[in-house]
Amino acid sequence: MDFAVARRLLAGLFVLLPLAAQAPGDRLLLEAEQAREAGLPAILTALAGGDARSQSLAARALGRLENLAHRDVLIPLLRSGNPQVRSAAVAAMAQMRAPFAWSAILRAGRDPNIRAMIYEAIGRAKPPAIDAEPLLVTGFTDRGTRVRAGAARGLESLVRLNGKPPHQLAPSTTSALHAAFAANREEEIRELILLTMNATGDGDSATFQSALADPSPQVRRLAVIGTRQWVRDTSPLVQYEALRVAPSCEHAVAAADDKDDHVALAAVDALGELKCEAALLASLAAKGRSWRIRAHALIALAAADPARARPAITAMLDDPTWQARVYVAKAARAVNDTAALSKLARDAEPNVRIAALTTLDDAMQALTSGHSGLILAGAQRLKNAPDLKARLPQLIAAFNRLTAGGAMTVRDPRVALLTRIGEVDDP
Repeated sequence: MDFAVARRLLAGLFVLLPLAAQAPGDRLLLEAEQAREAGLPAILTALAGGDARSQSLAARALGRLENLAHRDVLIPLLRSGNPQVRSAAVAAMAQMRAPFAWSAILRAGRDPNIRAMIYEAIGRAKPPAIDAEPLLVTGFTDRGTRVRAGAARGLESLVRLNGKPPHQLAPSTTSALHAAFAANREEEIRELILLTMNATGDGDSATFQSALADPSPQVRRLAVIGTRQWVRDTSPLVQYEALRVAPSCEHAVAAADDKDDHVALAAVDALGELKCEAALLASLAAKGRSWRIRAHALIALAAADPARARPAITAMLDDPTWQARVYVAKAARAVNDTAALSKLARDAEPNVRIAALTTLDDAMQALTSGHSGLILAGAQRLKNAPDLKARLPQLIAAFNRLTAGGAMTVRDPRVALLTRIGEVDDP
């Protein structure tokens, strides 16, 4: 048996085994969930009279429809005696972003997991409730870490999901947010608070000063984004963000040989964007430690010093890594090196030819390829060609060849070819 076929059969078996072990009612509800609106009758029946497990599955299925019209059938489940049912109902309300007066249920609730989910639901509701911010602020002082994280997530959702520019917080909410950051050391809570502050443009210096010294690289990264401040940091995550938000030639030169490739690539890109240190870029293009460094350095050199980039492009035309040759084509286009583009447009690798494709003759040559991406690029390049009518026979031949093949993967090039054929004024 073919290995790929055997692997697919095994994968299907592992999917079916759990289903076989489930009760018939479970399977019916899973199928109803998969059927979306068509499965609604079975979902509503289980919500109204099923056991706790069926009600939980049905609530989850209803939430995934994300249809506010079904909110009212979930409300009775919010006071169910079964915590799994209550949890599923709250999660469903959150997923459909349903508005609801949560304060009474919060006061009566004792389960910290459900309270945390309620805070998340408050933040996701659309439109947000009038008392959304005060309710979320109460969660910041809860004894349970999970609940405080839920409140932080709810406030972040409230800001992110409600309008552009983002929802602006009341001064009392902002003060509570700063106090919560100072009072909590948990990474998740601090990240969520900084995400909220960054979204609203809150630049509280004390909070960010503390965040920049946090042991978590993710927290420090968000602090760098919020302050747009250059820092030297041992974490590549933080250093990358510092290069992105506070670039300078000095910082980019210092980081160009960083041991982390992501940081080094960001530094090389910055050298090109800022048009600095062409000599360093030429050196990296010639003998960078990896093809990625060399390729990015070449693109940066083309931006910083086009004249100096031309010999570097010629030197990399036959690079053994085809991905590097794609970057060479991009650099050649940037400096209009037609000789390099002409050579790369006949490369053995289709992706290199796509990157180098510029002339109408190259586009016509691409139509004879067996590579769908190259054919698509050729057809797109022929848009607005002045002599398209003369090229009509080749366009029709390419379209017919792809149609005869019958492969679904050639739909896009066929549509592009048909569009070009339709643009020809020839009955």
